[in-house]
Amino acid sequence: MEIRGLEVRKGLVYQEIDLREVFGVDVSKHSALKEKFAQACIDAITTRCKKGLDFRGSRLPSYSDSYAESDVFQAYGKSKNNPNETLRGDMLASLDVLNNFGNKIQIGWNDEENAEKARGHITGYEGHPTIKGAPKREFFGLTQAQLEGLAIRFEDEIKQIKDQSEEERASRKDKPSEAQMVLEYFKEVEAKNEQAQIANLLGIGFDNGE
Repeated sequence: MEIRGLEVRKGLVYQEIDLREVFGVDVSKHSALKEKFAQACIDAITTRCKKGLDFRGSRLPSYSDSYAESDVFQAYGKSKNNPNETLRGDMLASLDVLNNFGNKIQIGWNDEENAEKARGHITGYEGHPTIKGAPKREFFGLTQAQLEGLAIRFEDEIKQIKDQSEEERASRKDKPSEAQMVLEYFKEVEAKNEQAQIANLLGIGFDNGE
């Protein structure tokens, strides 16, 4: 089980989602659909996280004793054994749509403070100067199967887009291309020239339509 398009680095955490892979059709011109799907992804991650589950559906590791006994932790009335990444609530609340381009969207954090919080939880504070041996809490991101599960909510809209695409393809198939039209024109000119030559040999007039 993996999360495609996941990027976790200093000051930036996001998942890039290829909507053509998810929906099976080009949705690059359907901005409203892309925005709604991006928000559905954010809501799914937030809801799952508040239940204390990671992207695999497993329980997030408990908080350490020292952290659970801190004044900040006690002030927010949180549970040591029920981590949900919502101590203050600002990290999950700032999860947002970062980009919407073509058939791809990006959801995540690009403000350094909350991106670093997310990166710390996801990587177990890898590279941190003082926090060592912290557990990884891989709360962020959606697998391909999870994305396709969310896509079911948009079946009607996707069907309309697919039907429209089929109609456009059929219309292009029936309509001759510019190259075909040029070829037909020269064939017609050539045929008229041949008829004019024959008429000239026979000594009769020929109206070429010009």
